[in-house]
Amino acid sequence: MDRLRGCTAFGGGALLDDVAGFLDDVPPAEEFAERLRGHLMRLVNITVAAEAKQDTDAAHLIERARTLRAEALSDDRRMAGICGGWVGSPVSSLSDSSPRAACGRRHDPRPAPHPRPYRLTHLREKNVRTEPPLVPFVVQREGEEAAPANLLLTTLGPGRYRLRYADEDPRDRDLRGVLWARCSFGAVDDLGVPVGRPQWRMMHPLRQRGTMQALRCQVCTDPARTPLGYVFLAGPDAVDPEQPVVLTNQPPVCARHARPAADLCPHLTRTPMVLLAQSAPLYGVNGVGYGYGEQGLQVVARPKGPIPYGHALLPTVLASQLVRRLSSFRLVDLDELLWELERTP
Repeated sequence: MDRLRGCTAFGGGALLDDVAGFLDDVPPAEEFAERLRGHLMRLVNITVAAEAKQDTDAAHLIERARTLRAEALSDDRRMAGICGGWVGSPVSSLSDSSPRAACGRRHDPRPAPHPRPYRLTHLREKNVRTEPPLVPFVVQREGEEAAPANLLLTTLGPGRYRLRYADEDPRDRDLRGVLWARCSFGAVDDLGVPVGRPQWRMMHPLRQRGTMQALRCQVCTDPARTPLGYVFLAGPDAVDPEQPVVLTNQPPVCARHARPAADLCPHLTRTPMVLLAQSAPLYGVNGVGYGYGEQGLQVVARPKGPIPYGHALLPTVLASQLVRRLSSFRLVDLDELLWELERTP
């Protein structure tokens, strides 16, 4: 999975984000169907060029992909399934030595002023892993900075606007069409894992969005579902346990990293609040609203909480974190949870 995310020939992170979107319970925009078809054919071309098609499983995936691409699909989830099949195929182990241009997001959605349009020029370098300390995948690293500002506000009608980038890329929006703040990517090691000094109190927006969208562990990016459900951690005063619904911007953790995550996160304690959820549907985003003011285009709205999908403010919002809703959950003690998981088949 890490190698697939780091493969730069087709953009592994974008592929996994789109596949997860088609498999989530939130209907994606129509444009993502064509993007998924593009991912599929790039995977085919890479596999053929690398001669991985000599493998029986890879050859089977190539044949299925070409058949689907030629059809007018009525259900794009089939396409998502084929793309997802490459995660376990031989092509996912291919390495890519070419540098990858960075296009990302940051927790602070206000980009710094810059006279020139932002181009994807921050290159990702690869370093060899030398037993680094455990750092959650979502943590932002030193050198990963907000992109220069080139935001525009397009008029859609009387009193209606849409925030956009002058050089917008499809990856700048999530599956519901909300614009996201950009942030560069730093260096990665030979396994595609970010390196550099951790900025412990900050989450990289794209990595947060990716793990939250796909319900992956925020530490290792493996699937987060456990035999007992999804495990979400929260600080002692972060949520009100008496409320029937809890909103969280913290991606889940897998069973293996529940304890390490609690030890590493500065917002948590050794005995954090643990919410064991059976489902966690998407709710909305954290971000700020833009509009015209004395300084031209500027931040004009700072919501105190998450903005739900469907809110009238969203067309002019610059998002920085994805938020999920927990309504079917129970509070458990972390040690008790780990004890249960050890004894659950």
